[in-house]
Amino acid sequence: MKSFLLLPLFLLFLFFLPLASPLSIVAGGQGYVGSKITSLLNSSDEKTLTIGRSQSPTTQTTLTSHLALDLTTSDPLIPLLEFLKTSPTPIKTIYHAVGCLLDEASGLGNLNKYASGTSRSPGQSYDLVTSKTVFNLVKTVTSHCEETNAPLPNFVFISAAEVGWPDVAGGKVIESLSPEWLQRYLAAKRKAESCIISSSFKGEAERGAVEATS
Repeated sequence: MKSFLLLPLFLLFLFFLPLASPLSIVAGGQGYVGSKITSLLNSSDEKTLTIGRSQSPTTQTTLTSHLALDLTTSDPLIPLLEFLKTSPTPIKTIYHAVGCLLDEASGLGNLNKYASGTSRSPGQSYDLVTSKTVFNLVKTVTSHCEETNAPLPNFVFISAAEVGWPDVAGGKVIESLSPEWLQRYLAAKRKAESCIISSSFKGEAERGAVEATS
């Protein structure tokens, strides 16, 4: 008799058991753009994991977790894999907001904290900060999804409108006349976009006024 009573109660428990809400990952969540994205996600009651080099997040809420990790250092990103293995929450979207406008080779690296809101470590280049971090994230999350048989999330990459210069009349000429550091900056952005588009992610590059979707 008791078993007949327990079964309906168990089914009722399962019915009202809330499903794990999806997780959004904001890489570079402590920078100017990343912190804005995190705040918007929190205002929509979305669970968020911010990733950055600092030990503490810029935005602190009950919905936000933070992983202190330099995305340029390893492939795959072992601490991120370990976090995802212990989290039952499926990944909804990855927002990549890591970058620097002025790298060390530009000779203007000391000004980057005013241009981007954060400073970069000495010796870091556009390729390392922009392209390498995208490559590491794509490879790490792909590995996790394959192991857990989970669908790949959306991948939103914060790019720049100037990346689309070659697609408009006179754009190539304008780029050829631009400073060498800006040409390297745009080349790294394009490399990152190509990495996402060639992957199995549903990728999108946010270029300000220009939007490119794979």
